[in-house]
Amino acid sequence: MEIFTWLNLLSNYHILILHRRKGNEFMSQDTSTIKQLKARQNALLHGILLMSVLLLADTYLRTRSYILIDGIWDNTFIIVAAFTLIFLEMIIKGAFDLSDPVWTVLAGAVGIGSIAAFVSQISLIFFSKDSFFLITESISSNGFFLICSVLGMLVAAAYFIKRKCFLR
Repeated sequence: MEIFTWLNLLSNYHILILHRRKGNEFMSQDTSTIKQLKARQNALLHGILLMSVLLLADTYLRTRSYILIDGIWDNTFIIVAAFTLIFLEMIIKGAFDLSDPVWTVLAGAVGIGSIAAFVSQISLIFFSKDSFFLITESISSNGFFLICSVLGMLVAAAYFIKRKCFLR
């Protein structure tokens, strides 16, 4: 355990010496990287907290014989909601480089997939016998996919709005 601590201290000392010799440009770049890492850390912490709260709420509701979402989609919704919060917080706080084309392609794919799922689920809900709610008053799988598509569109829209404002 101690050897890893010493190696970590030595590597941090080396990074500080290296950046001080190179000038202020590297120091500001290093500071922005530290801010991005801190924003990612906070986003992941908030996602884990949301996941814990939703899991406790779901457990409490199940003990009261109330099922929010039918089937396996209940736990999947908890994961999707937590990841949505993580991505939204990372986008808003600037936890990654918005000018990177990889993030743009990923956000575009999420947006297009979410729009396609939204149109599909709306057509299933309105033009077939499937409904948003089941007879037991819990959300059906179609309702789950509709909610997830809205969350995906929210993430994509937040990315492109932030990117447009950032790259001006």
